[in-house]
Amino acid sequence: MGATDTPKSLTARVNDPFPRRLRFSPVRVIRNNELRLVHALPSGGGIGKATDGTALFDLRTDPECQMNLIGVPAYRQCAASLAERLTKWRLDTADPWRPSPAAG
Repeated sequence: MGATDTPKSLTARVNDPFPRRLRFSPVRVIRNNELRLVHALPSGGGIGKATDGTALFDLRTDPECQMNLIGVPAYRQCAASLAERLTKWRLDTADPWRPSPAAG
């Protein structure tokens, strides 16, 4: 390799402003004293189905947030309430990844 040759891997890192290891999916989190709702946003930022990118954790029984309770019927109403509050906050604060009014 000559003095002016650039390895392909370095060229890719220089030309890509968001290398794969630095890319991220934005998330929004809301919690109360007992539960934490985490919503991972798709690249477009809209809210998808409740089970797509959404997790619910019971902080009393699972403080390390290892068991997603989003599909558990006993938690459905609490998850919906937290999701509604999160959506309202996203709209009120002009979150750049806020849902469209039709999706709310």
